[in-house]
Amino acid sequence: MAKALQPTFYDNKNKLYLVLILVPFCLYFKSLFYDFSPMDDQWIIVKNTETLSHWKNLPILFTKSLSGLYFRPMLITSFMLDFHIGKLSPYIYHLTNLILHILSVLLLFKLLKQFDVNTKLAFLLSLVFAVHPIALHSVAWIPGRNDSMLAVFTLASVIFLNEFIKQKKASSLIWHFLFFVCALLTKENAILLPLIYSILYYKNFKVNTSHILLIAAWFVFLITWFFIRTSVVNSSLSTGQSLGASITNSIFGYLLFIGKSTLPLQQSVFPTLQASSLIPGMLIIILFVFLYIKLGVKDKFIAWFGVFVFFAMLSIPVWYGASGTSHEHYEHRIYLSMIGLFLFVSQLNFNIHSKLFNYSILLFLILFSIKTYIRMDVYKNPESFVDAGIIEAPENYFFHSKKAEYLYNSRNFSDAIFYYNKALAKQPRKIQLLNNRGNVYVAMGDKENALADFNTAISISDSNATSYINRCLAYEYFGDADKAMMDLVKAKNINIKSVPPQLEAKITEKWIIANAKYINPNIKTNKQLAIVLNQEIEANPKDPILYVNRAKLFIDNRLGAEALADLKKACELDPANTEFKRYLNELNSSLPKK
Repeated sequence: MAKALQPTFYDNKNKLYLVLILVPFCLYFKSLFYDFSPMDDQWIIVKNTETLSHWKNLPILFTKSLSGLYFRPMLITSFMLDFHIGKLSPYIYHLTNLILHILSVLLLFKLLKQFDVNTKLAFLLSLVFAVHPIALHSVAWIPGRNDSMLAVFTLASVIFLNEFIKQKKASSLIWHFLFFVCALLTKENAILLPLIYSILYYKNFKVNTSHILLIAAWFVFLITWFFIRTSVVNSSLSTGQSLGASITNSIFGYLLFIGKSTLPLQQSVFPTLQASSLIPGMLIIILFVFLYIKLGVKDKFIAWFGVFVFFAMLSIPVWYGASGTSHEHYEHRIYLSMIGLFLFVSQLNFNIHSKLFNYSILLFLILFSIKTYIRMDVYKNPESFVDAGIIEAPENYFFHSKKAEYLYNSRNFSDAIFYYNKALAKQPRKIQLLNNRGNVYVAMGDKENALADFNTAISISDSNATSYINRCLAYEYFGDADKAMMDLVKAKNINIKSVPPQLEAKITEKWIIANAKYINPNIKTNKQLAIVLNQEIEANPKDPILYVNRAKLFIDNRLGAEALADLKKACELDPANTEFKRYLNELNSSLPKK
């Protein structure tokens, strides 16, 4: 009588699932105590509490775009849920990211088993996915969960479709459609999922009535999604380059992701073609072609289906990155596509019992785990994130600007100027950078450079109230009350809401103190201000700023004719001043015609 085989570790599914949960949890445990990053976390979460704090805003998430370009209500819903659990504690957001990654790992294992992959191989491939460094940007960077959420919904929808194909259970089909809709509402890549579904169904049943009905149902969901998204998103991506350049950059983008899928080198918080090598991608293609020819595959359909999934689910992100101006290819965008790669590898005829295979897998697991654990600290806090960005994406002004901001807040003004110079070398006409550097110069007491930056910002756009407010504060700091008052008036004329009441009170008081030569310097009322202005004009009848300030006072008191006379006088005294002329024209057009 033959001796019964002893059960092995791979025969105990509970142990397998436990390991697939514990390994990524332990590896990523320290990320639970990380902070928000200085990028998308800020405008999606930290500065969006007005939306996230009320459940009554939940319907708004399905009628409002993200940044005017994205329709991703499921993502914001997940942030809303996190906010109601932990407010602005980063811990709960990082925990959700880790849970989503663990779910993806478990679902990948289940999917591989559905495709009759050997249990040991399915487990080891899922374990490699769990520790793969390329998943970092989806797990440790909070907004990166968009792709891990998409992976969860996509894997679940495919698993339930497979169950429906095999068992014809209506409940499986319902769950399949539910997760498909969730995927559509998570990220735009999901519009290609019906292609994947159709290939799977066709493999099992060819074209028949039920297949046509399923395609029709998927099409209905897509059309509905399209019309909803169109009504919500009004803008589109502007390529700023030729079609040929976009296609070329897309090919390079694919090469970049192919390389990182197996050789995660040159990782970056903001990866671009400019700062990346395409050689790893070429080497990996050669390696996989060699393995395909040398080893052969168990099931060509599944192998090539995996290749299709990899390229299909990357197509929109790659095109998006290739067509933009920055050519960024964020690493979280490859998260879902990696499933296709593991499907392909699962069909290679490895001898999974050989020492070479086992040692090779063990080496991958160790190296990937070490790389993931060490690199994870990039996401620890805003400063570590920015420092990594400066090294990994030196051509991007954002990281230099943020570094300068942190240095300014710590009162390290000279280094702050150094990094603002770096940022402005890449974006010389960015008004915010000029204003920020100008404020640093003010803190350093450098009047000439401060005013030069504010003047440049205003010359780029004379309708930016912030630039006038910054220059107003600079004039006030350096003791020029007249010019400070003039810039305050300009800022109010551009956007009255941009001027805080306390700022107006402060500047007005200082102007009164500086000009009150005949009466008590502590006066603050409009009546007293009028007295001071009249006296100052008598003493300095050729100062156009005084006439402008009195015109402003007249306007506040609805004395249009008097204001008009003063503005005309200011224009006569300073005919080259376009601001005075603009005020005069605006006032003229607003007064009733006689």
